[in-house]
Amino acid sequence: MPGKRPDLEPDALRALALRYLGRYAVSAQGLAAYLKRKIRQIETQAAREDPSYEKLDPALLSARLAQVIERMKEVQLLDDKTFAQARVTALQSKGFSRRRIEADLASKGLRDEATTETLDALDPLEQARLFARRKRLFPRPGEMPEKAAKRRDKALAALLRQGFPYQIARQVLLEGE
Repeated sequence: MPGKRPDLEPDALRALALRYLGRYAVSAQGLAAYLKRKIRQIETQAAREDPSYEKLDPALLSARLAQVIERMKEVQLLDDKTFAQARVTALQSKGFSRRRIEADLASKGLRDEATTETLDALDPLEQARLFARRKRLFPRPGEMPEKAAKRRDKALAALLRQGFPYQIARQVLLEGE
C-alpha cells in the first residue's frame, strides 16, 4: 500500500523518541524537531528506494508527533520545567549572563514562569565575576601598562558580548586590578 511505512507508525516513532531521550536531555520542542528530522530522512530514503512512494499526510504526522510527545510527558521522560532548571544551573555555573541564558532557553523553546523565577535569583555581578575568572580576563601581575590596557579593553568587550551590562562589566574589571 503506497504511503504506508512501518518506520512512521506510532510505535516506531515512540521507539525513536525513547532512544533519543535515553541519550540526551531535551525539551519537548527539541524532541519534536528531532522526530521531524527523522521522518524527513525516512521519507526521503523511501522515495529513493521506491519512486512510487507517496508521503504521508503532514496533518497525520503532526498528530502522531503530538501523541508521542504527550506520551513521553505522561511517563515523565519529558519535562520542560526540569530541563529548563537544569539548563539554567549548568549555564549559571559557567558564569553566563541572564541575557545569554534567556537566549539559550528561548532557542530550546523554553519560556515560562519557572525559568523566570530561577533567573531572577541570579546575581549579575557574581555571574560576571565567575565568567571573568573562568576566561582569565583579569590583568596579570607585572604586565606592561600598555598591554594591560589592551587586555582590559578586550576583557570589557568579552563581558559585553556575553550580555553583561556595561556598569557591571566595568566594576568587575576594576575589582580585578
